[in-house]
Amino acid sequence: MAPRNLVAVELKDDWNAYMSTPVFLVHPTTRPMRGICSGTKAMLDLGQQRRGPPGNQWVSITPLEMTKTGLVSMFRGSESIQVEIPCFLLRIGVIVTRDFGAGVHEYDTLSAKHGRAVKGCFKAGELAVCDNFTLSIPEIVVIKRLRLNARSGFITDFDEYSIHRDFIQYGIGMKDFV
Repeated sequence: MAPRNLVAVELKDDWNAYMSTPVFLVHPTTRPMRGICSGTKAMLDLGQQRRGPPGNQWVSITPLEMTKTGLVSMFRGSESIQVEIPCFLLRIGVIVTRDFGAGVHEYDTLSAKHGRAVKGCFKAGELAVCDNFTLSIPEIVVIKRLRLNARSGFITDFDEYSIHRDFIQYGIGMKDFV
């Protein structure tokens, strides 16, 4: 069994019986239908097998909730219950691992090809969010910066930036999952 690469993800939209009913016809599953709301945090194994064609991939996630003792599976049982959902409903956190800006070969190449799509430079250690989650990481990843606001905590920029996949860590690890 391959080691698990557990990362944190968040639902961008509700996953409910209404949305999943027609999907069963093209993606039958024996997993139980569990409704989960937009904003739900979940754990995902990046090493899981890809299911579905590119652009319509599916993954299994374990929805989480916060308790006094920390994060626990939302649906308790003898094992954590996983929910199978389409990738397009998820967002994932990323960490910039190396400086990405003018003078860096990949940045200059990207700027020449895409011009205005490349708007910003990044320093190693910056945090961002990728709203276009997929298990097969594209060469160019579109991200939004995360900024710390003294009043409201972390906020996500509205602007999207392009960055080469070699300059980010895709997904933030779930090390202390209960």
